Amino acid sequence: MARTSRRAEKPRTHERILDQASRAFREHGVSGVSIPALVNSIGLTHGAFYAHFGSKEALVADTYAKRIDDFIDGLLTSADDAAPRNELEAVLDGYLSAAHRDDRGSGCAFAALAADVGREKSTASLEFSDAIRR
Repeated sequence: MARTSRRAEKPRTHERILDQASRAFREHGVSGVSIPALVNSIGLTHGAFYAHFGSKEALVADTYAKRIDDFIDGLLTSADDAAPRNELEAVLDGYLSAAHRDDRGSGCAFAALAADVGREKSTASLEFSDAIRR
């Protein structure tokens, strides 16, 4: 029974790590975020982190891929929800809003993470580049 609940919890924990890492990377840059501080902020241990990610580089790569895709999906949803012929306006209104600008932790993944890409190892850079192509 406990084994089943741990298996069910693992995807949620993985997502919590990605969420917190995404916010922290956007606010402080990748180099400004340590794994100990990150896992502590969500009540996990180092061991729990490494059960999900083999390294900080793997976390960065997964964060880039997932969060940029989420960001793009959000833009597309704004366009889909808009009145016909107002799709671009709806996307721009959301993207250029003061709320979006002022909340670095959940703002534009491209703008927040682009400065770090050149300093990252190839896996993270490739994920970022692939996301831009998508």
